Amino acid sequence: MRRIIIFHISQLGGHKKAGENIKEALELKNPFLEVFSLNIFDYISPLLEKKINLLYGFTIKYLPQLWGSIYDRKSLVKILTPLRSLVNRYILPEISKLIKEIKPSLILTTQAFPCGIIGDFKRIYKWDLPLIGVIIILIVFGFIPK
Repeated sequence: MRRIIIFHISQLGGHKKAGENIKEALELKNPFLEVFSLNIFDYISPLLEKKINLLYGFTIKYLPQLWGSIYDRKSLVKILTPLRSLVNRYILPEISKLIKEIKPSLILTTQAFPCGIIGDFKRIYKWDLPLIGVIIILIVFGFIPK
């Protein structure tokens, strides 16, 4: 049986729901697929997941302009690169265990952050596994991302 993992990073927002919809569509199209839709942070650390959701939810609800001004900015990506390396050091061994256990033939992500994590995993562990990033475009807070 072929297996697919779909990763997202938050219980909030539409990325989880998009993953669940993709999972349902894949399983309807091919009943011989086994598809897992997983929150990568909840899998690694439920406490970390709760903190991320609190921060994300607060920012979206009370500071939407801040979120709009920092979201998907190259300068922010550059600043956060050392943090991403630190997060990867903690997360990648756990991701390795999960991938060895499930043995997927494909990984799909519905958000950029888990796509980057899996991209780093593939590079560091020299894992030849297809990775697909699904882009979900939303017009939120009255602005269109560039």
